[in-house]
Amino acid sequence: MTFGMPISLWKYITLELWRIIALTGAVLVAVIAFAASIKPMADGKITPVEALQFMGLAIVPMLQYALPFAAGFGATLAYHRLSHDNEVTAAYAGGVSHRAVLMPAIITGLVLGVGLLGLNQFIMPRFLRSMDVLIAQNLSKVLVNSVQRGQPVVREGTVLYADQVVTMDVAKSPQLRDAGAREWLVLRGVMVLVFDKKGEIEREATAKLAQVVLLPGGASDSAATRAVVQLEQGSARDGDRAYARFETLPLWLNISNAFKDDPKFLTFGELIELRDHPEGMNWIEVQRRDLAYHVAERVTTEALRKELKERGQVTLRDPQGTEYVIRAAGVAVRTPDWRWVLQPAKAGAPIEVEKRLVGAAPTKFSTIDAGIYTDMGGPDRSSRSMTMRLELDNVAGQAMKDQAAGKRTKLVFSELSLVNGPLSTLLDPDKTPAAKLLGDARPRVEKDGDEFVKRPYADLDHSISSLLREITSKQNERFAMSLACVVMVVAGAMTAVRLSGSLPLTVYLWSFFPALATVITISSGQQLTHEHGWPGLLVLWGGVGIMGAYAAVGYWRLTRH
Repeated sequence: MTFGMPISLWKYITLELWRIIALTGAVLVAVIAFAASIKPMADGKITPVEALQFMGLAIVPMLQYALPFAAGFGATLAYHRLSHDNEVTAAYAGGVSHRAVLMPAIITGLVLGVGLLGLNQFIMPRFLRSMDVLIAQNLSKVLVNSVQRGQPVVREGTVLYADQVVTMDVAKSPQLRDAGAREWLVLRGVMVLVFDKKGEIEREATAKLAQVVLLPGGASDSAATRAVVQLEQGSARDGDRAYARFETLPLWLNISNAFKDDPKFLTFGELIELRDHPEGMNWIEVQRRDLAYHVAERVTTEALRKELKERGQVTLRDPQGTEYVIRAAGVAVRTPDWRWVLQPAKAGAPIEVEKRLVGAAPTKFSTIDAGIYTDMGGPDRSSRSMTMRLELDNVAGQAMKDQAAGKRTKLVFSELSLVNGPLSTLLDPDKTPAAKLLGDARPRVEKDGDEFVKRPYADLDHSISSLLREITSKQNERFAMSLACVVMVVAGAMTAVRLSGSLPLTVYLWSFFPALATVITISSGQQLTHEHGWPGLLVLWGGVGIMGAYAAVGYWRLTRH
């Protein structure tokens, strides 16, 4: 006898299954979202009203963990009730196969798995962004609440403490308003500690007063915040140096855009794009620029030597457009102070420098001792610059006519750059992406053994490798969690039918602990993949495989009877 598909039975089981899954999922996700909002609210980062908004945003990302357990729990309870009431036995007696009885669970698992995959890849990252905007970017509120509680503010290696804080109106300062300032705070009784990567104090300062201005991060990172901290009337020291008093001391505190600092905020398509362009992460871009500066220093040296050798002169320019034409035969690097010493055409001959101002007659200098230094500095690594400083000792020339007869002096011209130099091209991530920059720098490190370029090269290469492993781990984690959702539903239904004579809690524990082990192995495998590469994928997918084997063994034992 041939039986048709048990449509009525499937409808009945599916409705019961989805009812329990929806109820369980709502409870679980609400509890997890509430737990996630407790710490930010306790730390003063959000108000109670904002905590409700934070919970609403957290509901969707928390489905990644709540939905698999809710689906497994719902399948276990639904099928255990059917088995306990002998409805499954009646279906068997009516000619319905084991596979047909479990079909609603299989279809439900597939639907939930595909839905969770879509949420993981496209929807959850957007909600995580909204959560971060609500908390991480509100530095002024964190400052005010921390100071009022007597707690320090810790941001990216900088610890700031103050006795009192006052919020000022940006509209009252035309200069700040024109600069696009978001917030303006005045701190009193301020102490600042800046730590390096090793956790050692790099700078410390105390001041009676501090002005804190929050500015936009810039065109390349408009969602970030840049805090300018102006310390007034205090003392500071760098490293092991003695304290020195100051009237004003500027500090910079970058609150980077977390969307560009962590791949978890990126969708599937954005992760694929990031793999091809890793400089999309802020910290990779900072290291790429660091390597670009070091390569530019070497390329500039080579360009200087080439122009002096071929043309006998080279032209430098300052930010105001003033040009300095240097006439010499070559340049030699003096290693103790890394000074590029200009070489005359012949021994004893002077080196000539012609200063050309726009709209004025050129001024000429001559000296037998001239050198160029490289200045690589700035408020932080993301806004540093590379310029050159031209130093002329024992200068004689037109500008020295006011000097006493026979007396010579020293001239210094700063913030110079090579006309048509390589720096602007190297700093542009579109013209010189990280992969190209590494390729250009590799011969200098591997063949020439250039120690000056080796450190930033190794840092960037290591960071990109780590980022690529993290992208791989995130992509596999999202797929594994979606597949785990399918397996948990099927394993829960299988266990419930097989243990129909046991208590519901006992039955659920037999499916809960394997499911918990699966989630733990997925999370652990993601971390191992990030740190060590492909061996972590064995752990990540091993948990899903074991859970699938557990469901397969349960089905085999069920069909035996």
